[in-house]
Parts: sequence; structure tokens; C-alpha cells
Amino acid sequence: MQKNERFHESWFEHTCRNGLKVILFQKPQFYTSAFLLMTPFGNLDCTQKDESGTIYRAPSGTAHFLEHKLFESGSEDVMMRFSRLGANVNASTSYDLTSYFFTTPSEEVTTPLSCLLDFVQSLTITKASVAKEVKIILEELAMYRQDPDSRLFNEAMRAVYQKNLLRDDIVGTEESIAAMTKRDLEAAYLRNYHPSRMTLIGVTPADHQQIIEAIEANQDKKDFGKGVLLSRLPEEEPEETLQEQVTIRMAIEHPRCAVCFKMKPFSGSSAQLLKREWGLRLSLEAVFSPINPEFQGWIDSGTITPYFSYDLDCSKDSFFLYFQDETADVDAVYQFVKERLDRMKEETVDEDALSQMKRRMIGTIIRVMDNPLDMIGSWARGVLRDLTIFEECGIVESLDPQFCRKMMQELSLQNRSCLKLVPDSETASF
Repeated sequence: MQKNERFHESWFEHTCRNGLKVILFQKPQFYTSAFLLMTPFGNLDCTQKDESGTIYRAPSGTAHFLEHKLFESGSEDVMMRFSRLGANVNASTSYDLTSYFFTTPSEEVTTPLSCLLDFVQSLTITKASVAKEVKIILEELAMYRQDPDSRLFNEAMRAVYQKNLLRDDIVGTEESIAAMTKRDLEAAYLRNYHPSRMTLIGVTPADHQQIIEAIEANQDKKDFGKGVLLSRLPEEEPEETLQEQVTIRMAIEHPRCAVCFKMKPFSGSSAQLLKREWGLRLSLEAVFSPINPEFQGWIDSGTITPYFSYDLDCSKDSFFLYFQDETADVDAVYQFVKERLDRMKEETVDEDALSQMKRRMIGTIIRVMDNPLDMIGSWARGVLRDLTIFEECGIVESLDPQFCRKMMQELSLQNRSCLKLVPDSETASF
């Protein structure tokens, strides 16, 4: 049993004979159980290499396509099966993770848990079912592209990156979806859904030993063969952006714009990467949020709008800062952001503001641990980084103004893309 004394949390870790990793939080005070089964396979994992050096390629969007097909695999509708058991089931695919999860208020959790394991660990598809799904996913892609915020972000990734698969929507591209085959899906499934690559995370009031016995009994009935050790094999990304200026027209009422700075990814351990990310994130929060006393003045003067926001990605595969606002004047947004980022390299983060943000982070963790669905989701992200959320909390607490300033000083703002999304009726040019 693992323990965290500070947050008064304990959990059990177990590895099944076939390699499936199990993490269980026994929460007697909870009325709801939540379980999540995850594989580290997302749209960034289209090219993989095994320990012998063999390279495997899958079409963009394969991870998301598999998520769809697993819900239709077999003779019985998965959603209906869980509904009859008094459980709600769902799934999600990101750039680096696919997860399947359910919640239930029932005291009997072993049956829906077995259902989760059974439908995720069995793929039955036909050429006809794949062809039918192609049409459904193409419609889903078209729907995403009608959402202004999603469209702006995705177009920014396409402008910034030349090789990185962040260029593609998580669902893939029109070309890759249309070309998807039964063979593509089955090959990717066999590689990435072996139990030795997967982790099952549970939060439940039920007895942990009973749960583990049920999992072992379920797994012992199945033969998965030998798994392979896989690693992501990204293409080498040039430092320069693909396009510096982009205008997109679509049916919207209000224009939007985005500025995205592309930088070389950091190297280092997961803990080092996470510390860098939080150092930057809290530095940005101290300036580009209401924590900053000047922020409301910028809105009142029209320098930015109430829709101004930012995001960042700091990983081994990518590193960017992203700013957006509800205006067509992307040059003004760029100048505003660039001036403040440059100033942040010369100034130290206010210690009181940093302390306030760190306390807020601790509060967020405490709230996460009170919600079963939030818990399994947060823990799944921690599994990818090989860091628990408690370790993440310690990393945040270790931040000081000098470290945050150092992270800002290391930023290179040379490579950028400026985009604007304008109504169809507006003639826009840079």
C-alpha cells in the first residue's frame, strides 16, 4: 500500500500476471465508484519503434478511430450494457492517451468492471463497419472545424508545425480518415492494447482485495500473447514555423486572432519538464490574468477583450505559447504580448502573487481528491509522466521567483505564427 501522509490518501498498486497495472483508491466515504482503463496511445504515436528497432506506422487519427470501433465491437451495444448495470461509460482520445471509463453508484462494481475490461480488450471489426465509421468520423471532423476556438487553435498548429503531428486534429485528417483500413486498425490495436501497456485506475468504496481478485480472474480467462515495448518516434521538427501569417474565413459573427510562439522542446526528466512548465505557467498567470492589478485596466482601455486567454505546451515533443483574443487586430495582440513577455524576462515574479497561485494549486488538488471522476483522470495524466499528483504538488511548491524568471529568460520568441479568423463577409489581408 502506498501512502501520502500530507493529504491522508492511500492507494494500492498491483501488477497482473499479464502485465496489466492496477492502481486502486479505496474510499469508504464515497457513494460512487469510478474506473478508467488507459493506453499511452494518442495521435502523436502514429510512428512507433520497438526494442529491436522495428518501426511501425499508423495513419493519423488511428487512436481516435479505434476508440469509436471498440464501442461497436461485438454483438451488444456497449452503452446499453453499462446502462442496464446502472453505470455510465465513456471514452476520450488525446494526442498522447486513450482512456475508457465508467462511473456507478452501485455497490456491486465487479460486473461493470469486467464489462470495461471485456469490451476494451476485444476488437471485432469488418471492412463494412470500418467504411461506415469513416463517414461518421468525417462528419465529426467537419463539426469540430465549425467551432471557432477549435478551428483557430488547429489552424495555429498547422501554421506553426511542419512535421509534428500536432498539425493534425486528434481525429486525423480528411485524407487519413478516408484511407483508414481494417488492417491499419487491427495492427495498431494489437501493438497498443496489450495489457502490459495498459493501466487500470479505480476509486471505489469496495474492498480492494475483492476488486483485484475479480480483475485477475477476468484476465486469466484471456490470452494476449507477448507484448512489445514501444516508444514514440517523432519526425525531426525544424525550428522555423511553416507560416508566419494566416487568415481564415468562416461563418462567425465576431473575429478572433491568435499568436503562437514556437520553441525548441526541453530535454530532461519528467520532473524537470513539469517544473519548467509550472514555472512558466505561473509566471504567465501572474501577468495575463486578473491576479495582475493591471489586467482589468487593459480590458477597460480596449487593449485586450474579456475573451483574451493563453495556453502553453511544454513536453519532450513540443513547446509553444499560445495567445488568443476576440479581435481581428492580430498585430496589436502580438505587440501587446511580445512587450510583456520581454518585460517578464527582466522582472521577477511577485512573491506574494506566486505564493497565492501555489496555494490555489494545492486547493485544486484537494478538490480533485474529492471527486472520483476527477481523481482517475488526474491519476491517468500522472501515469503518463510517471509522477503522482502529490509529487506534482511538491514540484509546484518548490518554485521560487528566481526560477520562474530564469524560465522566462530562456524563452526564444523568434519563431511565431499570427493568425486571424474573420467572418466570410470581411475582406481581410495582412
